[in-house]
Amino acid sequence: MKTLLSALELTLGLALIQLFVTLFPYLFLRKKQLSIIRKLLFFTFRDYLFATIYLFVFTYLAKLSEWFEGDWTIAKAPLFIIAVLIMNGYFFLVHPFVLKYDKCRLTFSPEYSATLSENLQKKVSVYITNNDTINAFATGFLPQNRVIVMGRGLMEKLTQEEREAILYHEVGHHKHYDLIKFYFVVVLQCILLGCFRQPFFDLVHQFYPSFNEGNLIFWYGCLIGLFYVIIFSKISHSAEYQADQYGAQHTSNQAMGNALLKLSELTEHIVDEGSMTHPSIEKRLANIQFQVLPAPAS
Repeated sequence: MKTLLSALELTLGLALIQLFVTLFPYLFLRKKQLSIIRKLLFFTFRDYLFATIYLFVFTYLAKLSEWFEGDWTIAKAPLFIIAVLIMNGYFFLVHPFVLKYDKCRLTFSPEYSATLSENLQKKVSVYITNNDTINAFATGFLPQNRVIVMGRGLMEKLTQEEREAILYHEVGHHKHYDLIKFYFVVVLQCILLGCFRQPFFDLVHQFYPSFNEGNLIFWYGCLIGLFYVIIFSKISHSAEYQADQYGAQHTSNQAMGNALLKLSELTEHIVDEGSMTHPSIEKRLANIQFQVLPAPAS
């Protein structure tokens, strides 16, 4: 029972940190803006629930195997790292395979998939959402599970060249191994949460012996969450700049820039200021040296 509760505590701590980081930017939006955010966010409560269950199962198995118990030794390091990699692998290793069979939400695009596979000499599966999602994303980094999802609501508003710019933007994430980078940031968060919790508690108790366990867990979670936000934001912003450049190189600066401007219009400029994951539209346009063309004379 103690092992079960310990695994549950670690799972909930990680899940709450990631959920807070994901939802915090949207907590203060107006009702009308929230309807747009729903079109931007592809992942559902079901996805996060399955991810949490997956995390709990492997955390519990790792606890039963005592990979996290006892003193830290070099000999235990490989097992510990393997455990953490598996525990945090749902969205990076498992979910891409799930998406391939999720016909309720996605439709396979043989045209775009064949084009990318031919041009890149790598297999990349492209899917179009069945709803009016106005976003696109890349997921999976194994040869068998590289997936790109394109939102139908976004695709319908773009020209063919602009669609290809967005498509190659997502290819850029695969090309630059961004998914692996994101994966290891999540893994690092788990290592910090699991390995340094007790030393942090002991340090605080030296100065504030009366500090209770609940408050310690809360503040430790906040510190890890802050670290995660700062590191992830830096890596994610850099990845977006590189992906924009990749999309522009394989189409044109004009196509990539126009696609970003249309995304801005579709979201009623919610994305203009940027976020933890994406730079502002202005900076992204400057990054690809986009210039607004004058309107043709009537």
